Amino acid sequence: MYSQRSKWATSSIVSTVLVIAVLVGIGLWLYTRDESNPASYVCWTIVTAWSLFAMLFCPIETRVGSGVLQVIFCARVRTISLQEVASVRPFRVPARFLQSFGSCGFFGWWGWYRTPELGKLMVYAANLDNLVCIELRNGRRYVLSCTDPIALTEAILRAKG
Repeated sequence: MYSQRSKWATSSIVSTVLVIAVLVGIGLWLYTRDESNPASYVCWTIVTAWSLFAMLFCPIETRVGSGVLQVIFCARVRTISLQEVASVRPFRVPARFLQSFGSCGFFGWWGWYRTPELGKLMVYAANLDNLVCIELRNGRRYVLSCTDPIALTEAILRAKG
């Protein structure tokens, strides 16, 4: 089995920490002013729900083996059959990389994005510097972050046969 861990971008770490700190800080400030103020609980609920939701999509590791490609997240595993893979290649973020739904730095970059060249993409990235684009036979495209895009591409192609 081949495996690569996802390395978080510094900008993603900073934005995640800042968003959490600001929301928790606002919640604490509101709570200390008036314990019955529901706005403090709203801030804490938002940061908790947002963080838990992000754990479903923030990639930790990518594994290739036994006829499958697995993307490991904090709270789940996404499995793709290698038989479904039509193509795989290293990917660079184009100038027009538009977010449709998801995160743009908070716990990484994840969700639906769009490019003029490729159309709709599902992105699971902790860092936008080292990416791989995987296109399935049904036309779906996934962009995954890794530490070495060339090695991951070669591992997928070797395992695919």
